Amino acid sequence: VLASISYQCLFRLYQKLAGMTGTAWTEKDEFESIYDLKVSPIPSNKPCQRRDEDDEVYTSEEGKWSAVVRAVREAHSLQ
Repeated sequence: VLASISYQCLFRLYQKLAGMTGTAWTEKDEFESIYDLKVSPIPSNKPCQRRDEDDEVYTSEEGKWSAVVRAVREAHSLQ
């Protein structure tokens, strides 16, 4: 006979829980309501280097791949 248990029930078996994730802060309300856990953000010690850019939407596959080729050429300065 196989037993099964939900994550919620499994986590409740432990007196203390700890962990790190980059997505817990956005799901803070769920952690508090379902698991009765407090979520605390810890800032990074270095500034973020990622550049967030707008999404690009293409109406055709050919247009998409042409844009990919342009981006690669631009990145490698081959124009």
